[in-house]
Amino acid sequence: MKFIKTADWHFSNYSNDPIIKVSGLSERLHYLVITIMNMINYAREKKIKKIIVGGDTLHNKSVIYSFALSILIDLFKNNSDIEFIILDGNHDMSSRTIEGVSGLKALDSISNVQTIHECIVIENIAFVPWKYVTKEKIKEYNTDYLISHFGVNEAVLNSGISIVSDVALKDLSHFKTVLLVHYHKHQFLKNLY
Repeated sequence: MKFIKTADWHFSNYSNDPIIKVSGLSERLHYLVITIMNMINYAREKKIKKIIVGGDTLHNKSVIYSFALSILIDLFKNNSDIEFIILDGNHDMSSRTIEGVSGLKALDSISNVQTIHECIVIENIAFVPWKYVTKEKIKEYNTDYLISHFGVNEAVLNSGISIVSDVALKDLSHFKTVLLVHYHKHQFLKNLY
């Protein structure tokens, strides 16, 4: 499967930001839409039919801003030639527990959007939503690839600190490639286990 991988869009109104006159959107929302459209245009140019959003499509945990959601839905519907596969992240959920409800359910009926609320394998890729991430769950998959929304012990936050996680790099060693998001800092961790 050929795809573009992105994550952590954090769609919100950002009402404290200055308004961009040309679009009428808050600054962060304006540039977020431009960035997503650049990805979509790049996908078309390179004949890539799928964009995977690895979690945190929404920002405010348990709060969905209708204006921001409307813009997001329009982005998907107006680009129906691209398939979006969207994984639940922690900011998409109503709570930190497995019983939490995903705000992404608002996107379930859009024909070119596949929301992933449960663990699933698609074309040798294990997709594990945030609320299911445990060392035991990760080890269940013998696929070549893993896409999920969590941090590992060896990764660091923008601040430079590492958060203790249930999962370490050694727990991922059976995958050929692991694409994680959650920490907003580019990191390439290889052969550290």
